[in-house]
Amino acid sequence: MQLQHVPFEGPRIIEAYGDMGFRLAGHRHEGSIMLLPHSIVDLPVSDHAQFTVDLFECVFAPGENVEIMILGTGKTYKTPASEIIQSFVEHKTGLEAMDSGAACRTYNILVSEGRRVAAAILAV
Repeated sequence: MQLQHVPFEGPRIIEAYGDMGFRLAGHRHEGSIMLLPHSIVDLPVSDHAQFTVDLFECVFAPGENVEIMILGTGKTYKTPASEIIQSFVEHKTGLEAMDSGAACRTYNILVSEGRRVAAAILAV
């Protein structure tokens, strides 16, 4: 699946979430998003069951060097599909799933620590 990456400048903190979107660096992003170290990707998913291994291929691209992916699964925690978990194991990249609110907060903490973190978060 071809996803459009938008370069991301400025602080990488999620300032707000809810009402089916997010605010980052003062700009509103509608729908679900993936945050990579240097870009934002609009995700064409609205339910955790729509996450596929293909959606995460960009995380493993050379130069991304992501050490951990935070997966926000919506209003409640949902276990990722086993093939997604296996893909992260094979690439030696951490994967932590949680509800979307916790994912936003965890992502912000890891970014503030200077970690090489990515996040894929369902809008709530």
